Amino acid sequence: MTEVKLRDWPRFKAEIPVRCTTLGDGPSDQKLVGGKTTWVSGAGIALLLYESLPIGAPVSIQFEAGEPRRGRVVWFDKRTQSSPTTTLTHIVAFDQPVDPSLVRQWMSRAESRSEVRVPVQLVVNFQATHTGRAGQGTCMDLSRGGMFIATDNPAPRETEILLQFKLPNLNHSISVLAEVMWVRAAQAMSVDEDGIWTGPTPGMGVRFLTVNPVEDALIDTVVNRLCGEAPLAPDSSRSD
Repeated sequence: MTEVKLRDWPRFKAEIPVRCTTLGDGPSDQKLVGGKTTWVSGAGIALLLYESLPIGAPVSIQFEAGEPRRGRVVWFDKRTQSSPTTTLTHIVAFDQPVDPSLVRQWMSRAESRSEVRVPVQLVVNFQATHTGRAGQGTCMDLSRGGMFIATDNPAPRETEILLQFKLPNLNHSISVLAEVMWVRAAQAMSVDEDGIWTGPTPGMGVRFLTVNPVEDALIDTVVNRLCGEAPLAPDSSRSD
């Protein structure tokens, strides 16, 4: 078998949930490990897993409903950590290279998956990971890749923040590490003749960075359900 050299293939940044299954001599040796990619290529992927796999470990990687791709762990960074959960960076080289058209499909699905937004109102507590600055706002729309948080006191752009919120019909709070992508500051008061606020809602658009696979699945379920119940979210989550 010809060795697949990762350095010879272009890499594309992409956050795509995958099913990573460790492979052994029999079914009892197989184990499903949840994770998310950080980059993809035709020769392999880098992904964050919630437990460590040894170098050389054979694995099977499945992207959504696609065919599983066999490969081996070729690099593992024990230093990689993030809060509130620990994620470990692994690089997997595929046993056989993947056609570039399939990589483009992965990228396209990842982009469309993150862009679908649904209207919802959730109380969100947020705290900057570096400064400790805390605040509270209301999630006005939610996607699989992020949310818009209405607040008069948004965190600055590019700030890394820890979000805590409860999804509909879920009793416990979930925590998500996110990055502030854009901010809309509060403007002068603007009301119509009935006293209803007509100006753009102040707040911030955030992109999820690290989500526990179980909680990622919960967000995915909520978005899918709300997609069938309501139209796409209005322009509240767009920067002006």
